[in-house]
Amino acid sequence: MKTNKKALFILDSRGIISLHNEYDLKRHMEYAERIIGFNKKILVAVATTNPSFTSVTTFENLTVYPISGNRRFSPKYLLEVSTLIRKLDLGRILFIAGDPWESAVSLFLIRRFCSTDSRSQVQIHADITTDEWVHLSKINRVRKFVLSLTLKRFESIRVTSLEIKRSIAAKYGITQERFIVSNLRINLDPISSPVLAENRPKSISFVGRMEKDRGLDIFVELIKKVSDLNAILNIVGSGPDHTKFVEELKEIVGSDRVNVWGEIGPQEMPNLWKQTGLLVSTAPSESFGRTIREAACFGLPVLGVASRGFNEFVHFTDVPWVRVLDEPGNPGQTQEVVRELLVAKTSLKVREKILSEQEEQISNLVQCWISLLEND
Repeated sequence: MKTNKKALFILDSRGIISLHNEYDLKRHMEYAERIIGFNKKILVAVATTNPSFTSVTTFENLTVYPISGNRRFSPKYLLEVSTLIRKLDLGRILFIAGDPWESAVSLFLIRRFCSTDSRSQVQIHADITTDEWVHLSKINRVRKFVLSLTLKRFESIRVTSLEIKRSIAAKYGITQERFIVSNLRINLDPISSPVLAENRPKSISFVGRMEKDRGLDIFVELIKKVSDLNAILNIVGSGPDHTKFVEELKEIVGSDRVNVWGEIGPQEMPNLWKQTGLLVSTAPSESFGRTIREAACFGLPVLGVASRGFNEFVHFTDVPWVRVLDEPGNPGQTQEVVRELLVAKTSLKVREKILSEQEEQISNLVQCWISLLEND
């Protein structure tokens, strides 16, 4: 007899969701609470390889299943998740894939192994239609080929902006009705408030993965042009080019003006923002920019490379303290822009717009999930 049990299953083969990451865990707990508000019988689950989970753990309406695997693509992960699905005896499943390459391949193989009535949604957080994204790394060239094979097979595709939705739909011949625009929830203390210009420190912060293809050279060149401003640098993140990147910056401004934070958790970000005068983002293929939005919500000016995502954010905010970095630009012009932004007046205007947009998008996303699970 066919069961009526339904589930939303998030395939976390990379082990992103962790007991130690309060932000991601709470975000998924909120999703689960909203889904249960529509149908209390829906199982909301995560199958994760994160080693912090050693047994099945339930957080209110969210159930986390620990799965073996190597955090990318693992036959053991496929086997364990498929076995788990069969044991749960579900009537319909909505699978959520983290990307249209490794995670997508895992998802489609699990669907085949389980033979359960299922649907799927992929999350795309990069601007995958641009040459800049393709040339970021050799693996992205492979991923471009893989996504061309997987993308049309998803019943739903989640992207970060209307423009990216249009671009992907046109490039891969997919109807726009199969897309939903919904960004990641930003990490924001609800009682935090903007910092007025006179209270901000004279400092420039860089936050992100430290790989050459993330625009590290652009940031180094910018610091060369503004070194006379004597601003403190806050360098946050990790990656294979971390040591070289930091050493180059120390050579330019001196060791005493470079604060190396390393990789910090979401709960530590408010402390960073209090010590930031200006955030500079140099990622060349930014599609959303959660860090950019968080900084703007804290009343911090942002200067970013002209990517599709950042250009859209500049248009969305429509304030003079969120600016596009004009490269190559001359040193004097760049220095003047940075000097202006370090003392720019900010307000709650952007914060209110971002939070309003975020709430609307999260509600639409949950409605989309319910529709995929409930409707034939």
